[in-house]
Amino acid sequence: MIADFDGKIIDVNPSMCQMFGYTRQELLDRNLVDLYDPEYLKSDPIRFDLLKAGATITRARSMLHKNGQLIEVEYNVKKIFNNRSITFHRDVTQFREADMKFKNLVEKSLVGVYIIQDSKFAYVNPKFAQIFGYEQKELIDTYPVDILVDEKERPAIMQKLRARFQSEKESIHDEVRGQKKDGGIIWIEVFGSRTIYKGNTAVIGTLLDITQRKIADEALQKSEANLHTIFDTTDNIYVLLDKNFQIISFNQPACNFAEKELHISFRASDNFIDFFSDDRRHALLGWMKKALAGKHINYEISYLQPDGNFNWYYVRMFPIMNIEKKIFGLMVAASDITGQKITEQQLRHTLEQLTHQKVQEQKKDNPRGDKSTGKRKK
Repeated sequence: MIADFDGKIIDVNPSMCQMFGYTRQELLDRNLVDLYDPEYLKSDPIRFDLLKAGATITRARSMLHKNGQLIEVEYNVKKIFNNRSITFHRDVTQFREADMKFKNLVEKSLVGVYIIQDSKFAYVNPKFAQIFGYEQKELIDTYPVDILVDEKERPAIMQKLRARFQSEKESIHDEVRGQKKDGGIIWIEVFGSRTIYKGNTAVIGTLLDITQRKIADEALQKSEANLHTIFDTTDNIYVLLDKNFQIISFNQPACNFAEKELHISFRASDNFIDFFSDDRRHALLGWMKKALAGKHINYEISYLQPDGNFNWYYVRMFPIMNIEKKIFGLMVAASDITGQKITEQQLRHTLEQLTHQKVQEQKKDNPRGDKSTGKRKK
């Protein structure tokens, strides 16, 4: 669009007409000020004086469509000749809406949310910062990622993170010791996946403080006497098995899981493997044998629901020893991570929408792909 320094519109192109819903002649009969939200202009008027002085102005404003609706527009305006200015407008309404949806989702989330790029946090939500004892702004684009990891685990964690960026593995799911701002050590469970953020590869995901769960697991491994105390004071699923995989004990969350996902009821002395379908038994048996041999096993597994969605669980298996340190059975523990999975999927989907909209806007601004000029449409 071309206008004089009194705001009189002198010329427009078809894209400008389409953006604001006017015909060319209708726009030529109007003043530039007529297109701006009058409330916005009260606090931030158009600076024709700066244009006259030769300044180039790049701003974002609310502008008015012919139908009265507000649209969010980014514009770049500069002085050209004969006391006239040329302005390049871009409608960013949808991009802003998607951006707000993303922010509303993560800012209010009860789990930590992060985006990693260039070995730093490009974004963390308030809950993430709270877990580590920081203010949100302290962590964004400042410290390297490994500042939040226990010093002993930093090399391994950074190696895994590099593997994510180098496409060796799509997703992240780790349990590691984290380090708070005051130096305190906590256990954290990290979920995430590779994505594109602002045109570059990034990792986006969620994080949970699982310190209390780790304390419970360690207590179970140390003493059989702690079993019922732990069983009765946690939302996690626990099933205690003997060396033949027969059920010794289980807690109420395990009962709920059995009824909800397996459609049965657990019974003491029954073999644990018998409660599962044929297609799951082979893998389950292999994991339990490894746990009984002294290894600590962890994996994710899903169960299809009647509505077509999935419930996700994070399963851990570890050996149980008696006072003589002899393995007499194993513990199967599980936690429902469906909420974290859904949050991660929503975050990734919203971020992909933002990236797609940005690319489409860039294509619209430069349909011939002219990288040398990067000019926008009027």
